[in-house]
Amino acid sequence: MKRIIISEIIAPEDCPQRLPDYQANPRISEIVDAIRRQGGGPIKVWTLLDQLALTRKPRNRSHWRFWRLMFASYLRDALRARIIFRWGKKMVGLNKPPARW
Repeated sequence: MKRIIISEIIAPEDCPQRLPDYQANPRISEIVDAIRRQGGGPIKVWTLLDQLALTRKPRNRSHWRFWRLMFASYLRDALRARIIFRWGKKMVGLNKPPARW
């Protein structure tokens, strides 16, 4: 019996490509809108998270931290879905950075 090794897997042409829709998640759309308000260019991650947490009007430090971490998890999801792109280690933006950033 011969063994067959598959080296490449190619999806059929009629297979639908599902791109993530950030409109389905209101938190991700808040992040995208906040970046757009800054001009769409790169913005520091913690500055962005602070601005987003401030919109929730935290009552104390623990609520402030909760909202920052909540938006950080949604930001991570948006980065994985390629809705938002990293600009170096500490910045994010809506468009891809140039090749030699």
